[in-house]
Amino acid sequence: MSMRVLLICLACGALAAPLRAVGGARTCAGVDVPETLASAGRSLMLNGTGLREATIFEVDVYVAALYVETKSRNPKALLNRNEHKTVVLHFVRDVSREDLVEEMAEGFKLNAPRAPAANKARLFSFMRDLKEGEQIRFDYIPTKGLEVSVGGTLKGLIPGARFASAVLSLLIGPHPPNAELKKGLLGAGC
Repeated sequence: MSMRVLLICLACGALAAPLRAVGGARTCAGVDVPETLASAGRSLMLNGTGLREATIFEVDVYVAALYVETKSRNPKALLNRNEHKTVVLHFVRDVSREDLVEEMAEGFKLNAPRAPAANKARLFSFMRDLKEGEQIRFDYIPTKGLEVSVGGTLKGLIPGARFASAVLSLLIGPHPPNAELKKGLLGAGC
């Protein structure tokens, strides 16, 4: 076997292997996602990562990472546990505030239609246009509620476990933006 053929075979094998970054991180759509994350003084474990694809052209929008105290592949268990949870959305393209709010509103309609209108309005007020490389972070802290950070800036707190679960249901509820995103967050891999 020539050296060139050997190198091609090795490269193809590397591409077929699951992507993992060195140093305790996973890679999903070019985004390195750490295996652990600190939230309100707790160390949370990565439950899974998923890729949000939009339109019939499957345009990559963001990589989502779900961090929990207790890992699970069961969406109901994750939604109902009153423990620290964090979701980080790493944007891999520019997204307008209008598109963010529209997608969230649709997600609430399909997955959490009883979520309080005032809480949804407050959440929507935190949103802004996002550039590639920016993040939205949702930290559920049982004693406080849902902290929302956009582009690295803490925007505010929305009290209550139910609303935090409603927000998480947008990604892992019965009607996620795309099936592969939900599967990834539940541990199937990006």
